[in-house]
Amino acid sequence: MRTMNTLLLIFTLILSFTIIGCTSDFTVELNADKTCTITGYTGKKKDIRIPSTIKGHTVNSIGQAAFQNQKELKSIIIPKSVTTIEEKAFSGCGSLYNVSIPESVITIGAKAFSGCESLYSIHIPDSVTKLEPRAFAFCFSLSDINIPESVTFIGAEAFYYCISLRSIPLPNTVTYIGEGAFDSCRSLLSIKIPDSVLAIETRAFADCRSITSIVIPENVKSIGSWAFYECRLLTSITLPKSVTYIGKNVFEDCDTISEIKVVEHSYAHEFFMRTDYAPLLSYTP
Repeated sequence: MRTMNTLLLIFTLILSFTIIGCTSDFTVELNADKTCTITGYTGKKKDIRIPSTIKGHTVNSIGQAAFQNQKELKSIIIPKSVTTIEEKAFSGCGSLYNVSIPESVITIGAKAFSGCESLYSIHIPDSVTKLEPRAFAFCFSLSDINIPESVTFIGAEAFYYCISLRSIPLPNTVTYIGEGAFDSCRSLLSIKIPDSVLAIETRAFADCRSITSIVIPENVKSIGSWAFYECRLLTSITLPKSVTYIGKNVFEDCDTISEIKVVEHSYAHEFFMRTDYAPLLSYTP
């Protein structure tokens, strides 16, 4: 029995050396399908090209927190073999300004690029269907981003405090915009909510201080509490008859609102008639 345990220990140590000590710069783990996941980086380079294979194993994932808080990292090229960028993979990389994400990537995990303060532009490939919570939160310099038609889900606080983001075209494939998804995007000048969206969640556009008008599309049924809190330049908003729920303090501290367009006898009409906003109501067909 002791001999068997000894042999098992030796085998485990050999396997660990083989799959974790693949190169001097990357640490990896071997997956069940013989691909590997990058789990860390120990090198000193500021510009990195991740290899597509390491010791004969295809790199298919950037693991959880693999490059987290690599403060000197400036640019990174991800190979076409990668399908998953896991949670916090590049979070806290404050100097990272350029990332190349290939079309093979399907998943961008929660907080994957959170706190990448220097990242000014990102191209999301057509293969991605979901943007997980806080995927790009605290990307202070982010001003240019595309969201492809493949995306249907934008998670909670996905773009929280992206204070340089001035516009973000949302495709008609998006059906869900999570809580606080664009909270504190203070430079955002306009937003076109797609017709495919059914609900505007709590604080979805709170503290978007540069937006002046918003049109809620016909299919939206609910607007969460504080959804447009502190949109300080907001002057006009249009609500359809499809809305059947409006949360509390939706327009709190929106002191410049001069017109709220509603359908007469709709839920929105009845709701605002009971508030201080009643004198601002106008009616759409």
